[in-house]
Amino acid sequence: REVLCDDGAREPYDQLVLAPGARPRSPYAHALTFGLSQDRDALENVLAELDEGYSSSVAFVVPGGTTWPLPAYELALMTAERLRRRGRDTVRVHLVTPEPAPLEAFGAKVSSGVAELLDAAGVLLHLGVEATIEHPGVIEVGGDAQLHVDHVVALPSLAGPSLRGIPRDADGFIP
Repeated sequence: REVLCDDGAREPYDQLVLAPGARPRSPYAHALTFGLSQDRDALENVLAELDEGYSSSVAFVVPGGTTWPLPAYELALMTAERLRRRGRDTVRVHLVTPEPAPLEAFGAKVSSGVAELLDAAGVLLHLGVEATIEHPGVIEVGGDAQLHVDHVVALPSLAGPSLRGIPRDADGFIP
């Protein structure tokens, strides 16, 4: 019923709410990580290569573990639309996710609607895939199956802050 502050002060409490957030981290050595500052210019370069015909495929990957998948769907749909407007309909846009259904956390109706949007946009959806990426442009999608693309853009995985004195799981999150 007391918290010890960095300055040595002790503060009593009846209820303590901890909301320390999470830290994004790059899940793959051989992929751009969306949202990390050092990869912003690189993502623009990927899109420019797709626009100009120097590249013909891109995969947006949701890593396993703790993450927020929505941006991968937005990126895939926006990229497909951008390429369509530029007459680059032959570019293959993939979305790889460990989810069994698109944006499953939002329920069946949303999931079905998102699947329809992706299909209409020509985005190739790979569900239930805990991707590994050990080589540039090669995504292991289970068993011996591989997806070969020119560019891989991954969402960050998230890690908890591992607060000293607070119970935490292996990823640093408060149980």
